[in-house]
Amino acid sequence: MRQISPAGITRQLWRLRQFGLFKTVVHGYRYYLTRLGRSTIAAACRITQQSIVPALAYATP
Repeated sequence: MRQISPAGITRQLWRLRQFGLFKTVVHGYRYYLTRLGRSTIAAACRITQQSIVPALAYATP
């Protein structure tokens, strides 16, 4: 697994905030998921379980 630098993590967090997937707590370093973020994660998990995992199971010899 590739290590991400602190600057890279900051850029990714900034992008996710711009998409509206999570927000920061006022005057703090904590984040919380928005309604859009929760539904996006649920959809990504569903796609992984129903499409990607079965496709990988058929691909392995």
